[in-house]
Amino acid sequence: FSVNYFACLHLIQASIRLLAKTENSSVVLIGSSSTIKREPGSLAYSSSKICLELAASLLACEYASSHVRFNCVAPGITDTDMLGLMSEASISRHLASTSNGRIASAEEVANVIYFLSSTLASHINGQTLRVDGGLS
Repeated sequence: FSVNYFACLHLIQASIRLLAKTENSSVVLIGSSSTIKREPGSLAYSSSKICLELAASLLACEYASSHVRFNCVAPGITDTDMLGLMSEASISRHLASTSNGRIASAEEVANVIYFLSSTLASHINGQTLRVDGGLS
């Protein structure tokens, strides 16, 4: 919670005045598909990530009049260093429940973050976009 949730809130709190002065500000929080795909042993991690999804939704309401948008991206299994922390069995179970059936590249997730940060997404606020290959 200290890293995944509270650190994000502290950064937002420290920067919100500057963000509110800038036209078309956007904050994208990084959630996780673990909030919908339950895995044994992921209680703390998944709980902290679902809190980020809720925070994005609530902050979007609180700062709408300041023209600061808040959204969340919830990646599925992604080819990052963190992938090495997952067991092969867990990865296999996760991929079996996606329609794409593959691991996402970090660039695929970054592209969604870039989009949400841009003015192309100027009417998207308070949402969580899943980048999980069709996780069911």
